[in-house]
Amino acid sequence: MPHLTSAAALHVARVLLYNYEFTLIPEADLRCAKIPNLEANERCIAIIVDYVTNVFEVAALRPELKYWQYRLFSSTPDAHLAQQVTMFLQRMIAAFEKVPQYAQEEKKLYAAFAAPEQFVEAAGVQQISRAAIQAQRAVMQYFTLRQIGGFSTDPDRVATVVDAALEITRALRALPVARQCLEGLQENRLTLSQVKAKFRAIGVWLEYLSCYEDRNEELKLLA
Repeated sequence: MPHLTSAAALHVARVLLYNYEFTLIPEADLRCAKIPNLEANERCIAIIVDYVTNVFEVAALRPELKYWQYRLFSSTPDAHLAQQVTMFLQRMIAAFEKVPQYAQEEKKLYAAFAAPEQFVEAAGVQQISRAAIQAQRAVMQYFTLRQIGGFSTDPDRVATVVDAALEITRALRALPVARQCLEGLQENRLTLSQVKAKFRAIGVWLEYLSCYEDRNEELKLLA
């Protein structure tokens, strides 16, 4: 399974392996397509998470985002730069739109979070991302999970664990900002300072995705 893997998907795999013991479902019992050379290890689990969430396509754009931030803050703006930034935003939006998201009328999954007594205001209900649900379903199609941590193997609970590790919900908050910026550039109604502010906000939201030690290496071929 050669695949350049994102740190976000690898982090999900490690969190899952910390909380559950994975056992491969025999090929004869599979109800989905077979994956050659599949193993119950962090590399294979991370690859599955990357494929079903497409988070790697979003993560792969972070170095280029930093490049355009540098250009915007250090260069004199011109029509050529505006055109290049517009093309980058179009690619970023396309990558975000590949991440699974709820349909407008689709039933959503929510999880309740408790908090220590001194932080009771932090307790509440949080929506679990569609991407996390897709990842949970894909993982549980190929593996049987046995609880070894504090979380049950109920599919909704597994999806909650995936969602907390993936952080795609926060990263997706960059999508409406990118759309606003693209529309503003296309309609020529944004000032340079406004474009800078939006690119800064996009960068902040994308920082929620896990990263490798080398920040310029967003994807790795895992051994």
